[in-house]
Amino acid sequence: MEQKLKAELADLGKALANTEIDQQFVQAMKPFFDASTADMQNLSGVVAGVQSNFDALLKLFGEPSDTVSTELFGYVSAFLVDFAKAQDENKKRIAEKQRQANKPERKKVRVMRRWLTRQCSRSEEAHYVWDVVCRLVAVLLKELVRLV
Repeated sequence: MEQKLKAELADLGKALANTEIDQQFVQAMKPFFDASTADMQNLSGVVAGVQSNFDALLKLFGEPSDTVSTELFGYVSAFLVDFAKAQDENKKRIAEKQRQANKPERKKVRVMRRWLTRQCSRSEEAHYVWDVVCRLVAVLLKELVRLV
């Protein structure tokens, strides 16, 4: 592509240098030709730098030098997708382990709350302080269950 553009610019340069061509065409195309030639030189430098960086990247990944960019970046893209899936699976596993680890504690809290609820319902004949303590513990246990 780059060579084709350079050839087209060279042909345009030859046409503009031809004295037999219409001068209005030359006047209209000369600024375009000058700007395009400068742009082409700048882009050639950029392309050379990109190619050099790509060659270094191929060497870094141990890929053959004839590997095309779409193939290499296809590998990178597939890796990133698989990596994201693995991270999600690991997060799910960790969450499940935590949930399983908290299961016995949640059961203990529920059993204790039921026992306290039964005790507090029998407290009509008990002392006022016992009733307040039962209610306070029940509220604390509800909060604990919510947090666990």
